[in-house]
Amino acid sequence: MTSLRGAQILCSPPSEGSFKLPAWIFAASVATYSIGSLENNNPLGHIIFSIYELAIYEATGQKVDYEKSLREIYNESLQENSDGLILPKKYQIEALVEKIETSISDMHRPIIGSETADSLDISDSVTRRSGNPLMLNKETYERLKYRKRSDDVERLSGKVSMFNMNTFNGRLVTFEDQRPIPFYVTHAARSSEGIQLIGQNFSRNISNPNATDGNITFEVIKDTTRTGRTAKLLVVRVVFENDFEDEVIDPED
Repeated sequence: MTSLRGAQILCSPPSEGSFKLPAWIFAASVATYSIGSLENNNPLGHIIFSIYELAIYEATGQKVDYEKSLREIYNESLQENSDGLILPKKYQIEALVEKIETSISDMHRPIIGSETADSLDISDSVTRRSGNPLMLNKETYERLKYRKRSDDVERLSGKVSMFNMNTFNGRLVTFEDQRPIPFYVTHAARSSEGIQLIGQNFSRNISNPNATDGNITFEVIKDTTRTGRTAKLLVVRVVFENDFEDEVIDPED
């Protein structure tokens, strides 16, 4: 069982004589509902398991049309009297994807590690739904682990939500992604002034997380997944205020 922030992936032992892994997601926000109540005709259960499916598809490199998929989930749930239920935003699902990637990787162990299985079916035994189960195999593992490093350096602004001065690892909530993205400060960006600025931004945002100001700008190289989701930022430079002042702007731009 791998703990998430506000959610858990729960896995039962594989069925005897096969490699079918019952797995489901149980959100802390629905703790008042028993596991048994999350059945297919329960709108809350339908939404939770549908979002879990989207997260696994995204994590294993299968492009998801969030707008279309979430609209379909919501319309199906409306038919089940789900008034008042609010679906998550795209960035919230992407945050969930990051949280469950390690668990999904672990599910591949009998395929990649011991090689005692060729594939894995994730069956939603709690909901008793019929249809094709989620399939994990060597191809999904390769897509899960795939990372592409950009050739170009780009600027990103946001708020530092976590930073460890010993490991130079942290998280940046960017305007573009609206979720905490892992970053690593490379040796090139580790000036005392740069590290101090990162630490100050982190402290400011911890003490006042709802502030509209308090942004920091990095020059970064991106690591992205097969579907284009930003997985990690390599910080090559911390941009100071006077850096903006010294820039020459072409009046024709």
